[in-house]
Amino acid sequence: MNLKAYAELTKFEHTIFALPFLLSSVVLLVDSFPSLWTLFWILLAFVSARTLGMSLNRLIDLPIDKQNPRTKDWIHAKGIISEESIKRLAILSGALFLLSSAMINLHTFFLAPLVVFLLWLYPYAKRITYYPHLVLGVVYFLIPVAVDIALNESISKTALVLGVGMGFWVAGFDVLYSLQDYEFEKSFGLKSIPVKFGLGKAIKISRAFHSITFLFLFSLIFL
Repeated sequence: MNLKAYAELTKFEHTIFALPFLLSSVVLLVDSFPSLWTLFWILLAFVSARTLGMSLNRLIDLPIDKQNPRTKDWIHAKGIISEESIKRLAILSGALFLLSSAMINLHTFFLAPLVVFLLWLYPYAKRITYYPHLVLGVVYFLIPVAVDIALNESISKTALVLGVGMGFWVAGFDVLYSLQDYEFEKSFGLKSIPVKFGLGKAIKISRAFHSITFLFLFSLIFL
């Protein structure tokens, strides 16, 4: 197995980039320092969920990525990693996510299928709605909610406020990311905020999303 190729396939550096959101949730929501055992399973749940999401994204978007000028040279589009290998990675990461969720507590295990469904839905969202970015936002909204359930078996106001901040951060980021594919998505019949509103308005919408992120993160001071 070429680990470097799989890391490139799943953009593992983005997983590292997103870790502060998970860890800030732990710091803000914990009543007393959790055991290393619990932290291990929370971390594994996060990494495996994101790996599952990227695997499903690559698998579902494979026919599109082969035709997109920006992605046609990516390793899955060129067949360097086969479709069957991506399927196996999705199954393995999905199983690890469900296992780690079960190892935390029963509540997180019951929440896990909702996360899997949203990860599966996101690649399809741009085929059915102009707001696929908000589907990804809901996934990130669930991060502090899941951490709160994992640590405290409850959902606090702090977790909800932090979740809204995280959700609009990634939605705004996803709008900016989709600017790269504006022309292709428009010609291919795919949907996004840039396709619906144009490039200029899309940037303004992204700024509005990130303004909401700032306001919600700032309001945590008062909680």
